[in-house]
Amino acid sequence: MVPGVSVAGLTHCRIQVTMLALRTCDRHARSCRQSMSARSLILLVEDDSDDAFFLRLAFLRAGLPNPIVDVRNGQQAVNYLSGSALYADRSLYPLPRLVVVDLKLPLMDGFELLAWLQSRPDLKGLPVIVISSSDLPSDRDKAIQLGAKDYLVKPHNPDELVSMVQTLPAKWMREPTPKD
Repeated sequence: MVPGVSVAGLTHCRIQVTMLALRTCDRHARSCRQSMSARSLILLVEDDSDDAFFLRLAFLRAGLPNPIVDVRNGQQAVNYLSGSALYADRSLYPLPRLVVVDLKLPLMDGFELLAWLQSRPDLKGLPVIVISSSDLPSDRDKAIQLGAKDYLVKPHNPDELVSMVQTLPAKWMREPTPKD
């Protein structure tokens, strides 16, 4: 839940975003298909549905039409990235260009996911950005030590979140992904 935002405010915001997304989808359908074929998918690992919603909104408002796949915990991220379970068909579930991960996740937290990624030579070039509510220097240091390319603290204001997403380096979306 976003501090200072009411449930009614969230509902109103979701309705506006849905309408905006429908209009945007028509305009960006071609670029979204091209994005998927160019494999510029973003894997969002976030257990809080409100945070995931606002991150998706921030990517949309920041003008980043990349397709986003949500998973709700570290184990689902491992399954997606390893192409196991539901995600075995790489034509339906291609490797992402970027992974955006929260630290506090059920089943397997963000640190465990980063450690797992470090142990996988086939995923070595995959950039991972941590976006967490924790501003502890020890969490940042540990995430960077485990291979995160950047560590960002989630702002409480949706406009600040959009600004933060806009600052994500464009290079994360252009680097080659690991080989399948």
